[in-house]
Amino acid sequence: MKLYEQEAKNLLKKKGINVPDKDGERLVVKAQVLANDRASNGGIKFAGSRDEAERIADEMKSREVKGYEVNNVLIEEKLDFESEYYIGFLYDTDTRKPALLFSSKGGTGVEDTDVKKIPLEADTEENDFQDFLEPRDIEDISDLADITYSLFQSFLEEDMRLLEVNPLVYTGEKYVMLDAMVDLEDDAAFRHEWDYPERSVMTREKTEREKKAEKIDEDDHRGVAGKYTELDGDIGMMLAGGGASLTNMDAMIEYGGEPANYTEYGG
Repeated sequence: MKLYEQEAKNLLKKKGINVPDKDGERLVVKAQVLANDRASNGGIKFAGSRDEAERIADEMKSREVKGYEVNNVLIEEKLDFESEYYIGFLYDTDTRKPALLFSSKGGTGVEDTDVKKIPLEADTEENDFQDFLEPRDIEDISDLADITYSLFQSFLEEDMRLLEVNPLVYTGEKYVMLDAMVDLEDDAAFRHEWDYPERSVMTREKTEREKKAEKIDEDDHRGVAGKYTELDGDIGMMLAGGGASLTNMDAMIEYGGEPANYTEYGG
């Protein structure tokens, strides 16, 4: 389950990671949608006052960002900073162990920088993280190492599939998280008291039909009731087999049909 930026920040703030204040002389208004590159698509704008920020927020809620309806926005202080970093954690499919992703050139376009991938163990100790960070002249490198370790512990404790902080900025006084993305492992929900609205594979909250279909699947000990995703069309689909089901969906759409759902079942 992917979290919205504000949800991810609230979670990591509890772990001691600094976030921007909710008010200030200059503000940034961010659409809370599960989409990349919000800035280039009108999903991040700046304001010089609270009144202007509220007006921008209302405008955002009346439109879509990259095809996603904007139901909520985040308003917080726009910060000046001296440097920005990218820090991420994921599970490496080759080693089947956690890995640290790090770049000293975070922010927009980080995918075009030299992001280092450093294999970790679940019991990697706090003192080890300072050795992972380069260049060695990073401002307050010990503080950055502490933050990186805290993020790693959050990644493990909260059963995350992916954690990205981009950017983590240095203001000259402290490190602050300007944006964050968290993807939680759904199958680990029983270990936590998560209170997030359920989301479908469409990265929106689940519809009532999707919730009912999921309950039917949970109650069937064979687990064959199938996946059900509600769509906007008018042609119901009952499909079997991952590749074959997608081929059938593509063919139907190619001939002008509009699916009302995607349902894959077995058994």
